[in-house]
Amino acid sequence: DGEVSMGGRRPLLGGLESSAVSDEISTCNDTEFGFDLDSGPAGGSLREKSSAASAPSSASGSLWKLNLGDETNLRTFQRFTDCNEAFRGVLSLKQPSVREAYEKVEETKEALHRALHEAIVNVPGNLVEILVYNAVDNDLSLKAKPKNLRSLRAKDRKGKEKTNRYLSPNISTSMREYLEATQAAEVVVADGLYELSAELAVSMQTLRAVIVMHEILGSVHHHCVAGRARGWTLPQLSEDGTLDVQLTPYWLHVDAVSSRVQLPLGGGAIATGPNMSGKSTLMRALGSTALLGNCGFLAPAVGTIPAYAQVVFLAAEGDRPGEGISAFGQEAMLSSTLLQRACGRTLALLDEFGRGTEPLAAKACIGALVEELSRRGSHFVVATHLHDFVDLPLSLPPTSPPLAKWRMGILNTEDRHQNGVPQWTYALEEGVCHDSYAWVALRRFGWTEGALERFFRLLQQGSRQSREETIRSSPLAIPPPHGPPLDDAVVPTHSDSSKPRVAGSAASSWLSLISPSPSFSSSSSSDPSPPP
Repeated sequence: DGEVSMGGRRPLLGGLESSAVSDEISTCNDTEFGFDLDSGPAGGSLREKSSAASAPSSASGSLWKLNLGDETNLRTFQRFTDCNEAFRGVLSLKQPSVREAYEKVEETKEALHRALHEAIVNVPGNLVEILVYNAVDNDLSLKAKPKNLRSLRAKDRKGKEKTNRYLSPNISTSMREYLEATQAAEVVVADGLYELSAELAVSMQTLRAVIVMHEILGSVHHHCVAGRARGWTLPQLSEDGTLDVQLTPYWLHVDAVSSRVQLPLGGGAIATGPNMSGKSTLMRALGSTALLGNCGFLAPAVGTIPAYAQVVFLAAEGDRPGEGISAFGQEAMLSSTLLQRACGRTLALLDEFGRGTEPLAAKACIGALVEELSRRGSHFVVATHLHDFVDLPLSLPPTSPPLAKWRMGILNTEDRHQNGVPQWTYALEEGVCHDSYAWVALRRFGWTEGALERFFRLLQQGSRQSREETIRSSPLAIPPPHGPPLDDAVVPTHSDSSKPRVAGSAASSWLSLISPSPSFSSSSSSDPSPPP
């Protein structure tokens, strides 16, 4: 209709003549909508009308051989004409009024070209970029006066003369006639679109269905072509709810390292690894495989996947000061949404959760999420640099599978270190990583050797101090948080009945998470003395 801009009409109607989907469209309309594209009401079939709307113009204009002095001047002239002929290709030249309007545009454009040639060849000196196109005033002018021709000062859209911009009388007249012809052509094309819209209105439901089907088939076609070119396959849905796939990063075409990911029904895993070893890449590859496979699309994996209802990728996104949300507040808000919706058909991928808070609270948050997701039978993978998280005394349901421990591999040959830098395999393997190799990233991205020496010194001091504080500190000195009792909390036991023991409360679960001492381990059979 008339409210749509000229640029928006062409893609809408132009896609209907695609030969790649014409047979599918015909079949769809014949069987589903009871309408034949090759027959229709008086005035032509729907196929003819849509083709008339999308047929390109055959009058592309004369190929003038006249010299404009320089290639840049020719490109300037072409920019001017392109901006004033946006109506081309919208309607077919089979309509007499459209054909006449196009012919008038071509005639006046050629006259303008000749007038420019006549003026430019009479300009003395360098002719490079002598022709200027002003998009605001929508006109052409010369930077210098042509010799042997009467020259005029070019004027802007308000009628004010421009500085050092000139025209010949012939250029001024030809340009005015050309602009009048393009404006008339726009009116003719708009009127033609009104008429076409009125004719197609009786078949609007069918036309809308054809356009939607064309977009769907085109998207599926492009997906299949790209997926097959990369060697993607269609994962099978598992019948027992297990996940077992050999996957590769979806954005790598060649030299991609694959990893096998296996999760039993209701199982989860903790993935650790050095910086830049591929943890986040693995998480994205797993998420894309689950999403594409459940949508029936090709995926960068081979194997079986469960029929998920939700695929959640939870990663830090920074803060939002304008809304009063800190970085950790953003993580808390996203994870709360996960807890509200997680179920037995959820795949939750937590990438370095807790970066917005201190490490102890971060480990407690991750542990709480792991326990809750295990209780609901969700599949989950947690990628973290908090390597000692695996030592937390988590309270998992008795029926839940053991928590898998993954790490990103490092070469175990004499080539393990090259020039002092460890070599990653980028492949997943069983185990726990105990070194983040943060210095590798620091050196790679520009840290000086002096700064790195300070890093190593403080790292060693911090590690020694952390061990000493662990021995000195007592978790009983930390006040428990306020809150309702937790029925399924882990109760830290102690064989000596004279020692304090908090049972069935939030404090017991809190102490079980923060305690570094074996005296608070439920699996301890001895009676060690309490920490000083």
